[in-house]
Amino acid sequence: MDNVPFPFTIEIGGKPIAKADVSAQDHTQAELGQKPAVFTLANGRLQNGDWIMGRDVTENRSFLPKQVSWYKANAENERRVQSVTAKKEASHYQLIFTKGKLMADEDGLILVDLLGESNSEVKVVPRDN
Repeated sequence: MDNVPFPFTIEIGGKPIAKADVSAQDHTQAELGQKPAVFTLANGRLQNGDWIMGRDVTENRSFLPKQVSWYKANAENERRVQSVTAKKEASHYQLIFTKGKLMADEDGLILVDLLGESNSEVKVVPRDN
């Protein structure tokens, strides 16, 4: 499914993914932080305000973890960012970033684990806003 019916935050290892820095460039890597981003997932787009988060369609083809970045929401970036899907398991949702799951590195940068080697606990936490 490419929608989640409520706004939510994403926690990795108990820490939230932070909002995009409003002064950031068009393409900046997502990271954990103190100010959680409140997301919506509709039509395969993971969005927080004027920003979408995901993997770039032109990333390298290795099986190394892939960078997850913030992009300003516009028509060009809609084509540039890979779709995100959600899978409902019991009472919670699992986000899938083109065959991979989220993880954070030791510096708190957000990546996608393609090989399933990460033990990161990822939670989609419902929010009112």
